[in-house]
Amino acid sequence: MKDIATLAIEKLQLQATYKRCFGTEDGRKVLEHLCKVGFIVRPIGGAGVTEQELVRRSGMQGLVLQILNFINKDTAELVEEIEKNLAGE
Repeated sequence: MKDIATLAIEKLQLQATYKRCFGTEDGRKVLEHLCKVGFIVRPIGGAGVTEQELVRRSGMQGLVLQILNFINKDTAELVEEIEKNLAGE
């Protein structure tokens, strides 16, 4: 069984890996895409959305939010950037 110090070090190393991955230009593009398809910049519900689809969308959103939290990315700032990019498309 691992001790708390080992687990903490492993989590910090994993967090550094996430930051390196999403800190590149390609990683930034992937993160922006995940935010678009993961319901960060638009609501998960709406007219005609089934309960099953709502659960699926909620799961997608939760995963993207976990990545954003893990790399300490300001979600509101990222959403604003994505919305500006969407307006320019």
